[in-house]
Amino acid sequence: MLNPEQDAQTIPDSQALAGVARWVDEWDDVVKRIDATEGLLSALKARKQKLEQEVVPTAMSEAGVSGFRSTRGRVVNIETVCQGNIPADTTIQKAKGEEREALLQRRQLGLAHVRRYWPGLIKTELSLSLPKGEAEVALRVAALIRNQFQLNPSVAESIHHATLNSHFKELLSMGKVGDIPVDTFALYVGPLAKIK
Repeated sequence: MLNPEQDAQTIPDSQALAGVARWVDEWDDVVKRIDATEGLLSALKARKQKLEQEVVPTAMSEAGVSGFRSTRGRVVNIETVCQGNIPADTTIQKAKGEEREALLQRRQLGLAHVRRYWPGLIKTELSLSLPKGEAEVALRVAALIRNQFQLNPSVAESIHHATLNSHFKELLSMGKVGDIPVDTFALYVGPLAKIK
């Protein structure tokens, strides 16, 4: 049998290897289709957002109505919303290059702002990874975590998007929405078509 490096150089010259080559070709095609589908999904989500935030509210305003029922039976009402977000760790991990750095910076600035002005919104999670076979230690570790075992737990902070947006809505109703850093939270304040 060839070593792995030699195997990687093998050209499909037998029936079995030709089959492997076809599976690899199919894999290539599937990956291309996944990439194309993700691109399409992203474009469709952006168009949906534009319809909800700009196109439908503008058209309804120009028509002089605040409520509407479509020919398909959809009920549309325009609400003023105040929505923003702090990028999740999972979103940051999926991003690449400059986008990743921008998301990471937004997360750090967002959490710092919330810590300073609205600390009650932050949910803190303490986790500790123990070696295998340490179940008994796990039961005692809560009280002895640092002193006796010299373990370094990680602390993760998060704010549920609904909690954050509820807080933003409250600030909007109090006339304090100007205190929110727009770029940090990717804040959108304006009309939103609620279509049901």
